Amino acid sequence: LMRSVLTRRLGLDFAMKKLAKGFAALDPNDTGFVSLHGLCALFFLLGHVPSRATLQHLDVGCQGSVRIASLMEALEATPDPGYCWVHEGDFLEAVRGVWGEYGQMVEEQLEDLFHLFDDSNDGALQLGEFRVVVQAIDPSISRTRVTDMFKNAEE
Repeated sequence: LMRSVLTRRLGLDFAMKKLAKGFAALDPNDTGFVSLHGLCALFFLLGHVPSRATLQHLDVGCQGSVRIASLMEALEATPDPGYCWVHEGDFLEAVRGVWGEYGQMVEEQLEDLFHLFDDSNDGALQLGEFRVVVQAIDPSISRTRVTDMFKNAEE
């Protein structure tokens, strides 16, 4: 997962150099270990929030730290799975943002379509104008069905 994130966001070579630099800063006494807190901070700066399960997996000795060499070896040796896990909150925020943009675009297009078919320019579609719109979208719809749709829209 981390390799995938690093590869896609930064490019693997660049990411590995950034990681090595970050680990050096987090391990000034050259112990070969970095705290889980420090690791989280480093990955957060790289745009990734590791899950609790990922951190528990990395903390092999349950000491609250990760052996830097082991992590680097695993990142270099692990093939990119072609997918990655994303923090649920980040994913939902991205979907919400895109959905909002899409909704705005649809609203603007519907308004343009409305004005295009509002021949009377009165700000409302009359039955005849509505029929033209609906039958332009689906010519197979009967006049009776269009009238029913129009009556239901009025209610």
